[in-house]
Amino acid sequence: MDIQHFNEVLAEADLLISEEQIQKALASMASQIDSELADEYPLLLCVMNGGLMTLGHMVPNMKIPHEQDYVHASRYGDATTGAELKWKARPTVSLKDRTVILVDDILDVGTTLLELKKYCEAEGAKSVKTAVLVDKQHDRRVDGITADYVGMPVEDRFIFGFGMDYKGAWRNLPAIYAVKGL
Repeated sequence: MDIQHFNEVLAEADLLISEEQIQKALASMASQIDSELADEYPLLLCVMNGGLMTLGHMVPNMKIPHEQDYVHASRYGDATTGAELKWKARPTVSLKDRTVILVDDILDVGTTLLELKKYCEAEGAKSVKTAVLVDKQHDRRVDGITADYVGMPVEDRFIFGFGMDYKGAWRNLPAIYAVKGL
């Protein structure tokens, strides 16, 4: 792909969620986590790369003490459709007896989050919760997985921006867009 293609995709894309809406949603998620886990010392595991923006913008709104680490497992790479889960990095801290929150950009089909949740449980986590900025609205979920903390629902389109990429690009955008025609 060349820069011209990426610029054309952005120029033709539909703005779905503004920067202001995202920041309000992240503040609301942080408040909900603070309220529900006030007596805990949770471990927030950022699901790389997509969850980086969500975690980075959500945690300044949190009031409770917590620990952070990351996991890097992907089904997409630079592709637009998912494949087998590939591990790139596992957490460096122990999950045993911890309340773990997997923080990601999107809950789509849910295969990645489900596998990561199973991994955390197998590592001895006391409980595993999920926090996603957007929850894609469709009926293709695996095993009925849902997110515990959701910023907002989003329509069933190919979206990018705010951590989500289009063929590796545009994770840096402060808003969320949908590819024209997808």
